[in-house]
Amino acid sequence: MHTFLRVLSLAFVVNFSGHLHGAVFDLPEVTVSSMAATSGPSFVLPVDLEPADSFRALVSGTVDFDSDNGANYSADWNAAGVVVRTRSTRLTVGGSDPQFVDIGWLRLSLGNDSLGYFPLLEVDEQNGFGSAAPPESLVLNRELGDIFDISGFSGLPAGTTLQFRIYDSPTSDNSGSFKISQIPEPSTASMVIVGAIVFAMMRRLYVSERYSRECS
Repeated sequence: MHTFLRVLSLAFVVNFSGHLHGAVFDLPEVTVSSMAATSGPSFVLPVDLEPADSFRALVSGTVDFDSDNGANYSADWNAAGVVVRTRSTRLTVGGSDPQFVDIGWLRLSLGNDSLGYFPLLEVDEQNGFGSAAPPESLVLNRELGDIFDISGFSGLPAGTTLQFRIYDSPTSDNSGSFKISQIPEPSTASMVIVGAIVFAMMRRLYVSERYSRECS
């Protein structure tokens, strides 16, 4: 019985947390300017990270790319590379521009000169692709192995310097920024409530099984 309850409790925790693949590293709180095509905020990893570990953050805001380069992608974009507001006749809200976004432009990227720079967020439904009202605040919780699409990628050692970038050229006509902040942890009250629910479920199952044994 006690083994069964432990398994039940673990299953509940797995389903509630939704992530047990590896460690989670919260990205530092910084603001990345729309001018950060060649240089942006950087930080140094304090620990070793493996491919199954994840970067986590709340990324909010939009960047207005005015495309004086003639590419005609004038719009406000969220950090995943999805159009939030458009002034271009060839773009639609909730759409993207594979010609540029697929090569890492018009979205928030992370890396360094040795690794290269890789988009942090994917162009998908969760990040507003196909939506009539794409979100400006996006949740990042993604494994390093998915972000750094490098053959033989084995992780990042402590001491690695990483830098945020937003690729576009020229940048003189851009405005806006992406703000990176940490995702709030569950409140103590919420954790107490969840614990009480789990305890009640376990107690009810225990009483039910004990009653069944006594009646048999």
